[in-house]
Amino acid sequence: MNKVSLREKERKKTELLQKLTVVLFFSLFLLYGLICYTDYGISWDEPVQLRHSKVTYKALFLKGQEFYGNTMEGIPDLESYGSNYGVILQLPMVFLEHLADFEMPYLEVFQMRHLYNFLWFFISAIFFYKLGLILTKKKRWRALAGVMIYILCPRILADSFYNVKDLLCLPLFTISMYYGICLIRRLTIKNVLLFLVFSALCTTARVVGGVIVLSCGLVLLVKGIVQGNGKKYLLYFLGVGAAFFGIFVLFTPKAWGHILETVLDTIRTFASYTTWNAMVTYMGEAVWAWELPWHYLFVWIGITVPLVYLLLMGIGFFPAAAKIVMALRNKKWSNRAGAMGFFFLLLTIPFGYVLLLRPVLYNGWRHFYFIYPVIVSFALLGFDWMLGKCPKRWMRYACWGLLALSFCQTGWWMHRNHPHEYVYFAPWIRSYALGNFDLDYWCVTELECMEYILEQDDSENIKVYSSPNYTWLFDGMEGGNRLLAVDTPGAADYVIGGGFEESYLFEWLKGVYVDDAPLRFVFRRAYAPVTDYSLLEKGDGSWEYGLNNVEWEIEETDERVVCTAGMMSPVPTDMLAVYSSDTELIASGQVRVQISEDGEVWHNLEECPDYSAGSNHVSAQSVLYDLQYVRVTYPKEGAGRERTWQIGLYRYRGMLESDPQRGKLSIEEVTSNLPGTFPAFAKDGDSSTRFTISGPQAGMYVQARLNGEYVLSRARLTLEQSPWDYPRALRIFASLDGESWTELNVKTEDNETFLFSEPVRCRYLRFELGETEEEVYSNWSIYEIELFALVRNQE
Repeated sequence: MNKVSLREKERKKTELLQKLTVVLFFSLFLLYGLICYTDYGISWDEPVQLRHSKVTYKALFLKGQEFYGNTMEGIPDLESYGSNYGVILQLPMVFLEHLADFEMPYLEVFQMRHLYNFLWFFISAIFFYKLGLILTKKKRWRALAGVMIYILCPRILADSFYNVKDLLCLPLFTISMYYGICLIRRLTIKNVLLFLVFSALCTTARVVGGVIVLSCGLVLLVKGIVQGNGKKYLLYFLGVGAAFFGIFVLFTPKAWGHILETVLDTIRTFASYTTWNAMVTYMGEAVWAWELPWHYLFVWIGITVPLVYLLLMGIGFFPAAAKIVMALRNKKWSNRAGAMGFFFLLLTIPFGYVLLLRPVLYNGWRHFYFIYPVIVSFALLGFDWMLGKCPKRWMRYACWGLLALSFCQTGWWMHRNHPHEYVYFAPWIRSYALGNFDLDYWCVTELECMEYILEQDDSENIKVYSSPNYTWLFDGMEGGNRLLAVDTPGAADYVIGGGFEESYLFEWLKGVYVDDAPLRFVFRRAYAPVTDYSLLEKGDGSWEYGLNNVEWEIEETDERVVCTAGMMSPVPTDMLAVYSSDTELIASGQVRVQISEDGEVWHNLEECPDYSAGSNHVSAQSVLYDLQYVRVTYPKEGAGRERTWQIGLYRYRGMLESDPQRGKLSIEEVTSNLPGTFPAFAKDGDSSTRFTISGPQAGMYVQARLNGEYVLSRARLTLEQSPWDYPRALRIFASLDGESWTELNVKTEDNETFLFSEPVRCRYLRFELGETEEEVYSNWSIYEIELFALVRNQE
């Protein structure tokens, strides 16, 4: 066998090894996605996108149906829906739900979408490999290195699972780039159609995808001018643009019948993100989104992409720019110069748009993730250029070694912090960035925290306060959903967040960290509420107090005001807090709180264990188990200002059930003229229970009997959060004996707090629905009844 044959055999063997390596590489990457897609939490945008896709699916396949299965209930018609998001690529996922009669548990629905999202990213990695072969002139190892840069960017890889907009746009952008290069190299019907289809799909995901068509068209025009076929290529440009518009409309169902209106509205909405009203953390400061500096996007890219990738991009960008200039100067066309020009436009047009028009940008640079394939393309060109300039083999090995070292460093960080790769910052700035930039702005860690609570607590009903509320994710899961969302931390058994006003009532249970930076905490209630006492200091010098087995005494001198609450019987107490609406007064440190069990010996709260002062409260452990008196003293300056005071008494978690003090006990009984309801829930002190009437009508009432006669000045009914659940034409009656009733003249601004025009002495109070012009179909609910009386003892 001659040397030529041996060399050819060796070449084929090497080529086969390379091909097998490529197949193995992509197989392992696919396996990674199949293993890890359930590891990630749910971003706050995913439920929104789920609804968007169901609206479109209903319009296409379930038209005219009010609902279909459980999860389609309440889905509006497409014509009346306000969103312009393109959801054509999400419809297959809704179809799979349809096959399951829309009965899939929500968590499974989102995890299925995570896998689907990743599969698009996986496919785009294959196309980037094909693009890399073009850029490196079929050098497989170098093309594979480009793919490694493409997928081994922690934030990009993490978002490829749950970011259903930006990271669905990115893979489509990559595939469109590949077919754009093919089109620039060879103008065929196949290349045109594939380019237009994927570009239109990309644009439906993010309207900025249209920059691909613009950039490719401009390059083709230049090609035609250089080759002396300018008019011909101008016609091509116009034809491609018209075809792109048609395919885009085809992929946007809302545009059918309203083409111009939908397209213009889409461009207005997504070309300038001016409607986002929020603040972001940037360089340690909270900044409104519309006031971000010009360098915001560039800084975020610089600190969240591995440094070696950016250096390679810089190395590749300048030779590519030089090649474009030389081609234009010499008026000599080459496919490689065309590709460089295509990449150049894809990078400079978006950056120029940001610098010149200054659109509102969301958290980080996620709205511009689509340019990452362009960054990687220039990085691959830079790496290829470096290897070509190295005269010695050891120099080329050194370049490979440095890139491999960067891969290992980034990969090891991802392994240690999985599945929280979305909080990646480059090592050179990581320690600063973790405390001065937004971290888990998608709230992805919420799911992990809730799963932890379910593992730790086997209670049948677990009240959780969290924002956003993800408790419904567990609906339909085996064993049922034991999590119950509540609106305030005060009503919760667990709180998920980074800190909150009532944290002194809770104990730290778990933290989710990345490089010692906290993303989320789980707090468990350490103290449960026993009862509370309210006092209203009005601007006219009068006082009112909330009925709850307490009497208030107010003493005013020239220098101070002393408010003393005397409970009618001792209350077992482990923790005490005094709140005030006058935050300036609390912040001044001049509020003094004392406690006593006999009204003779007083203990200063600030000398008790675990004393703390928050923005609106002071609190400490009670050194008295049987507490009966609380005294609040503050300077007379500012007296006459309207303010509220509230005293909260608490016990250790798990010791509350046998405590007889729970509830609004000045109200002895709550009754109703409707059988089958539970009026007692309106006075049990539990904000999770309620008295409710379905289809309220005139004459229905709730009646409260007090434990004595009081001079009442107002009443408060804690209602459902629903805007429809409130009393219509409410009438309030008072009585001393429960037989003779007098209707009160009341006024209200919120259907919740009712002010009496004159104080009334009574023992009974009736809340009765009056006549309405229209029939009411919604409910009327009362979670708690609170009554306020005039302070009798005032000096």
